[in-house]
Amino acid sequence: MRALREQIAGDRVRSLPLIGAIVQFVDSTDAIGVMAVRRSAIAAELAGA
Repeated sequence: MRALREQIAGDRVRSLPLIGAIVQFVDSTDAIGVMAVRRSAIAAELAGA
């Protein structure tokens, strides 16, 4: 995700908040079904941004 964000040339677009669904970076229906796992995965992904 970091590499993708670095390619955004427009400051206004780059400043927009990160949004999306967990299914964009977690490919496990078992993990998606557990709230604690979803929150941890999202927090980890955002921390790496």
